Amino acid sequence: FVIGVWGVAELADKSHLKITYQIAFTVLVLAVFSAITTAQLAYWHDSVALWSHTLAVTKDNFVGEDNLGNALTLEEKDEEALVHFQHALQIKPHDPVAELNLGVYDQKRRRLQLSVEWFHNVLRDTMNPILRVQAYADLGSSYRMLGNYEQARSSYQASLELDPASTVSLVGLGLIAEKTGDFPGAISNYSRAVSFQPTAAGYLLLSRAWLKDGHPEEAKELLHASEKLSRDFEHTQRIVDLLISE
Repeated sequence: FVIGVWGVAELADKSHLKITYQIAFTVLVLAVFSAITTAQLAYWHDSVALWSHTLAVTKDNFVGEDNLGNALTLEEKDEEALVHFQHALQIKPHDPVAELNLGVYDQKRRRLQLSVEWFHNVLRDTMNPILRVQAYADLGSSYRMLGNYEQARSSYQASLELDPASTVSLVGLGLIAEKTGDFPGAISNYSRAVSFQPTAAGYLLLSRAWLKDGHPEEAKELLHASEKLSRDFEHTQRIVDLLISE
């Protein structure tokens, strides 16, 4: 826009154009850049639009494939996202972001042994602390769902060594403690989790652990905290029931 404005102004001075023509050129420049801006705004409408356009104008862009996959996952379009994570791996074998997301995809579908392999691949292929925290936490969850509590604890602890505020790992350790009858251990881990990230599900897990440990008053207070935070308490209850049953 700056180039256009000053270019037209310089041209007008050199050519001694009449004011009418100067105005016409100015309107033309504004019209052109308005059209360009309108087109660009469409690409920035949301993350899916942005990364779809990025892939349309670039080649072999594994970062774009990963980011579009992540954007589609946030919109709960897992099958569409899967294609882009697979493309990312085709472009860059051992891409840890794609491997992590493929592990999560398989974990959601209870293909747990496959998810374990993906998470181990992430740990093999990157030293990025953020990715390693998530990979260890997700690996712990897959082992927990497989009933391998020893490996699950080890993975969760590895995640917490990198990030003491890893709520996935704290909740996971709490779930293992609860399923093995260690209610004080469950209370301790759930309490740490909600101190870092207060959620309705976290408070409900903590409430139930206190109740099982024989403290109904504490459980009642935490239940109220869960109900207060939850937008849909029945949905929160279903999430917690699923976690405990895994």
